Amino acid sequence: MTHQKIALLIALPCASALTVCPARTRRMMVPFPPGGVNDIMVRLVTQTLSERRGKAVRNDRIAVQS
Repeated sequence: MTHQKIALLIALPCASALTVCPARTRRMMVPFPPGGVNDIMVRLVTQTLSERRGKAVRNDRIAVQS
């Protein structure tokens, strides 16, 4: 399975959870560092969600230690 498919499978449950309370700005927690393929996928997903909902969706970075 490619990284894009895995990122999409992770993002779909998050996308459905965002529709519960449509009045506020939604935050998508992202455990990946900026600048990689995962970052690009998260930005595309949040942009698409923002356009479809008509409300802002913000992606927040979580500091993850390896």
